[in-house]
Amino acid sequence: MPQSHANIQFFAERDEYGTDPVKSSDVELNIKAAEKMANIHDALKSHGYLGHQLEVYLVRLLFCMFADSTGIFEQNGFLRYIEQSKPDGSDLSPRLASLFRVLGAPEKRRAKLSLLPNELKSFQYASGDLFKDRVMTAKFDSKMRTLLIDSTRFDWSGISPAIFGAMFQSVMDQNRRRELGAHYTSEGNILKVIRPLFLDELWSEFDILKSDPHALDGFHGKLRGLKFLDPACGCGNFLITTYRQLRLLEIEVLRLKARSGVLEIDFGELPRVGVNQFYGIELEEFACQIAQVGMFITAHLMNIRVSQVFGYCSPKPALAPAATIVCGNALRIDWSDVVPKNELSYIMGNPPFLGYSLQSSEQKVDIRSVYVDRARKPLRGSGKIDYVAAWYYKAAQYLAGTRIRAAFVSTNSITQGEQVATVWKPLFDLFAIHIDFAYRTFQWSSDSKRQAGVHCVIVGFSTVSGGSRAIFDGITRIDAENVSPYLVAGDTVFIDNRSKPICDVPGMITGNRPTDGGHLIIEACDYEAFVNADPVSKTYIRPFLTAQEFINNEKRYCLWLVGVDSFQLHKMPEVMKRIAACRESRLSSPDAGRRLLVITLELFRE
Repeated sequence: MPQSHANIQFFAERDEYGTDPVKSSDVELNIKAAEKMANIHDALKSHGYLGHQLEVYLVRLLFCMFADSTGIFEQNGFLRYIEQSKPDGSDLSPRLASLFRVLGAPEKRRAKLSLLPNELKSFQYASGDLFKDRVMTAKFDSKMRTLLIDSTRFDWSGISPAIFGAMFQSVMDQNRRRELGAHYTSEGNILKVIRPLFLDELWSEFDILKSDPHALDGFHGKLRGLKFLDPACGCGNFLITTYRQLRLLEIEVLRLKARSGVLEIDFGELPRVGVNQFYGIELEEFACQIAQVGMFITAHLMNIRVSQVFGYCSPKPALAPAATIVCGNALRIDWSDVVPKNELSYIMGNPPFLGYSLQSSEQKVDIRSVYVDRARKPLRGSGKIDYVAAWYYKAAQYLAGTRIRAAFVSTNSITQGEQVATVWKPLFDLFAIHIDFAYRTFQWSSDSKRQAGVHCVIVGFSTVSGGSRAIFDGITRIDAENVSPYLVAGDTVFIDNRSKPICDVPGMITGNRPTDGGHLIIEACDYEAFVNADPVSKTYIRPFLTAQEFINNEKRYCLWLVGVDSFQLHKMPEVMKRIAACRESRLSSPDAGRRLLVITLELFRE
């Protein structure tokens, strides 16, 4: 990238740092990159390469292709190395094994490698764990060799680690593969979490101090001391985006320090903000590996940015020091073992959303083991709350009595109805938290063509006294003296559920229960397209009314197929697709009663 273009891009992002810089063209680029990894995955799998070995092999190839595009290796060094293999691919596997062994060998051990070929001497040690262990050699043929060469020629420098990781993980799952790029978390949504949590405050502090070089130097040191934990980090998109935003702020600090001339900058010691300030916990090992490499890739791209802005040659990076990504169940391990609470600054993330009816038996045990009182007895109602609530409890327990602040994305169910008292009252009573900021319900979506329509909230909380508190409703900010768990400004009052009405009226047993995974429901925005695609279905579509539609005067529809025979159903192809999806949802449920509903796929449960 020419330096003038890089500078223009930098200032554009600085002026609009609160917006999502990932454009649709970038999304398409990441999808193309993920598709190339998918092709390599399928080729290796067809030759019997499976499981952990396959996952490690894919991540190593990704690193090598990225390194070839960004100057970590000598220009096109990896491409030349694999092109020198035999056309039939018969020697490519041992050649790659030799390369991986060299990349994982420190200088002392490298000296002991007998007769190191000249073609491998230019590849430097990539410190860290990525090349530490040996993996099985994969079997290549001419077709697979051509596929790897073609993928290596792709320009990997343009991928966005914050969204590519989720796409990369999707290549391992054939069901998710069909919607490649549909369910990554956009940077704009991540910024909704981290801006009010800490980023806006840091920029404000920078704007106050920027005219004082010595205060600015102290602020730079403060950035280096911050530590972040994502206890459900997945492929690391929250950690990657946060790290990138801090590096952008650091570049602006360096710019002013260099301009002032009062403080001397040693570019050889940059950056001060490092990936080792970031911690994550993730259940899936493959996602952990992607997160580690994603953080490294981001670090290297930001180092390139610094060299472009300040006009010096960035040194070749190593994989260490690295982010600390722990593979394990975040609800079963002590977060203090990952990062001591006296060192941590912020907790953030997007934990799993599963409602209680969709949770496995193990996940239900997870929640009951976390939601306990001081005597370690399960709290009332903890068996019927959203899985994400357990992360709120663990975070509140961890940050109690500290200056740590936390913020999570959640389904809006934990701020509505009877879950509110069950989820939040123990956090207020046992740990004395308060809500610092919250985003009311919005659709958690990506910038892809197929958007994941999950309705979410964001809640930031701590035990830190003072400071402003706010509610965000769309683009509107509402300042508040106190934010209640119902996400309204006012006192913290909990409405407990009752088994009997407070006056002489008939009792309500239950409302509509489709138990369909949402597939028998037609949203208002989809109604016209659905009817146009399947005109016969219009006869069987009815208004669907829940409390939300009633209170907010919204429209929603459902397929009402009572008494419709099989012959008529098969005249409606779009309806049959919905019924098939309903079948998959019911069959995959851990609830035995729900699974029995496959005999009446076209009907509501109640």
